Parts: sequence; structure tokens; C-alpha cells
Amino acid sequence: MRIDGTRITVHRIAELYGQGRSAEDIVQVYPHLSLAQVYAALAWFHANREQIEAELALDDQDYDRLRARQ
Repeated sequence: MRIDGTRITVHRIAELYGQGRSAEDIVQVYPHLSLAQVYAALAWFHANREQIEAELALDDQDYDRLRARQ
């Protein structure tokens, strides 16, 4: 799921949040996002946390598998 009008995904916001970044920090990383957009993405993340964390874990597994091939 992408933030409306951007190419930034909720997954990316969740990753940054999981690294300890605050909503204000995330807006500094992506200044074209509003604080409201980041908070909305974080709200969606918290409402769907299990699903998003499972998808992020699969992404990590895919990355590890592709890296092992090199």
C-alpha cells in the first residue's frame, strides 16, 4: 500500500519506524510527505501490524536468498 500521491509505501514507513525513527524524523527523510500522511501510515501499520511484519519478513527472506546466490 502506497501513501496517496507518492511512491512511498506503508512498509517503508514501518521499516523506518521500526528502526526507531519518529514521525518527525520520517518527514525529514521524505520532506514531500506531510506529518499527517506519516501518522496515517503509522496508524494503518498499527491496525495491520501482523500482516505488515509478515510481509516484511518475507521481503527479508527473499533478499537473503538472492544475496546467497551471488
